[in-house]
Amino acid sequence: MHLHKQIYIGLSGGNYFNYISEMQEQIPVITGRFINENGTYTETPSEETVKKLEEYGRVQYYMLMEKEALAPFF
Repeated sequence: MHLHKQIYIGLSGGNYFNYISEMQEQIPVITGRFINENGTYTETPSEETVKKLEEYGRVQYYMLMEKEALAPFF
């Protein structure tokens, strides 16, 4: 569910899901090979998009490591 839909029905997805929703709106298609940047599919994204994807990778890594670290407690 996109952030604007969550707000419309009165829900908040939390910081992580809000971040993912915003990223999806900025870069709608992410695959192993192509990026949809400004409505055009490319294999060579702009420097700005590369920085966003690197940040996204760090957030995903953090979330994975946090989940694994907390797993013994649940």
